Amino acid sequence: ALGFMPSFAGMCVAVMISGVGIAMFHPQAAQLVNRVSEEHNRGQNISIFSMGGCIGSTLGPILASAAIAGFGMKGTLVFLIPPLVVCTILAIVSPELKAMGSPAAASAKATSSAARPDQWKAFAILCAVIFARSVVVYGLNTFLALYCVDTLGQSESVGNAALSYFFILTTLGTLVGGKIADKYGHQKLIRIGCLAAPFLIFAMTLTDSLPLAMVILFPVGIALNIIYSPMVVLGQLYLPNHMGLASGMTLGLAVSIGGIAAPLLGKFADLHGVIASIYICAAVALIPLVASIFLPKVAAAPAVEKAA
Repeated sequence: ALGFMPSFAGMCVAVMISGVGIAMFHPQAAQLVNRVSEEHNRGQNISIFSMGGCIGSTLGPILASAAIAGFGMKGTLVFLIPPLVVCTILAIVSPELKAMGSPAAASAKATSSAARPDQWKAFAILCAVIFARSVVVYGLNTFLALYCVDTLGQSESVGNAALSYFFILTTLGTLVGGKIADKYGHQKLIRIGCLAAPFLIFAMTLTDSLPLAMVILFPVGIALNIIYSPMVVLGQLYLPNHMGLASGMTLGLAVSIGGIAAPLLGKFADLHGVIASIYICAAVALIPLVASIFLPKVAAAPAVEKAA
């Protein structure tokens, strides 16, 4: 409906309604992904699930630009098509989805996990990692193109190409992170990614060479995104009895917090320059570095005593 709204306020209402739908989808979907996963492939499955979101976020603006260029603002009606297709598919497979989400299935899956206690303190530490990373990622999304133009002296098309390159790294990092975490440990991979990110971001600001900046951006994008799927899985493991809440916090607020911070970073950039805002991103990236050190192990399930 965005293309038909006569005012900015109306556009905001339409976006908010759309956002409610997105917020309703993610916790339940991530919970279902967990239920169809085993211990050895939880991270990989969440990675595949999250990669779908990355691809959609990349293709969405392209689709919107093409539709508006071809049909004007009313071209936003094209966004009725993907939901109708997906809802049709979901309706067809709804018996399987209902079976996976049924109390009986949840009880069977929870035999080994829900017996464990919720680790609220550990989850709070993880949230610090998630929220700070979100600010950094959205800050780079906001200022990377401007950094290429204002600091590196490149054209706007080059700046947009650099941003597309970062989106590709986001998708790649998200895809491989879960599988690596399944093999080597979720906490370990989160710590490695958080350790590398702030110093790599700061190093990128020290060069005035576009090729070198793009070389440094590669490990930056990978480091920030290989930890995404492990964070979602770890949140579910920390709160086995509140998995929907954990999924909503790790997936939903990971997006919202960065979006809220982006205008504040923009205001700072207006006052002090784009490069100063990237310095802020590097500084904020120190928060998950420190917080990740204190991430505890997942609590083991209590031993079940055998009947005499």
